[in-house]
Amino acid sequence: MRIIVVNMEDGDEELLLELMNSVSVHEGKIEVISSAAVPSVSFKGLTINCGKRQVFREDKEIRLTRLEYDVLYLLAAHAGQIVSKELIFKAVWGSASEDTIKVVANTVSNLRGKMEPNRHCPIYIKTVFGGYLFCDEMITDTPC
Repeated sequence: MRIIVVNMEDGDEELLLELMNSVSVHEGKIEVISSAAVPSVSFKGLTINCGKRQVFREDKEIRLTRLEYDVLYLLAAHAGQIVSKELIFKAVWGSASEDTIKVVANTVSNLRGKMEPNRHCPIYIKTVFGGYLFCDEMITDTPC
């Protein structure tokens, strides 16, 4: 079974979790697939080409694995909102995965190494209480 999540609105996280729980009963898998209606999403200095699953920072392509892209896409789709590690894990790896939530932190660390100008002072993916926050604007006036 495959569930395609397209253009989620605010508050749809509960619906996504409910869908994932019902699919896990049937040992299905959930894939987050980008919407064809949104060919690309741009943030300050960063462009995500959803149709081609490519990411560019300052017009230079950043090569991402499938999992890295899926995590980035999920975070960017919820820019300005806190996304829990549990939601990321269930949406990207699936509830039937043998991995643990630690793979989320590892994947985010890899993403930061590839896309952040300074991985120790991230401007795109912030760690916050409860998960991660994708910043839709660069924050230059706050110290690391």
